[in-house]
Amino acid sequence: MTTTMDKKTRDEIIRRCEIFQYLGDSAICSDYDQIPPDELMERYGWVMDKDNDSICRLELKLVPREEN
Repeated sequence: MTTTMDKKTRDEIIRRCEIFQYLGDSAICSDYDQIPPDELMERYGWVMDKDNDSICRLELKLVPREEN
């Protein structure tokens, strides 16, 4: 099944993967930012779960967030 992912969602998944990788989460492989959108969602869509919002919303200043 092919899904369409908008740039904002893709960028947020990548940002969150970077945070989790920096914090030492071994579930995040080093190629997360180079895989196609469908695979990105399949492998790392869990970073968008509500349970992960609190850690990703902290102002750790580790990964800059682009403001649009």
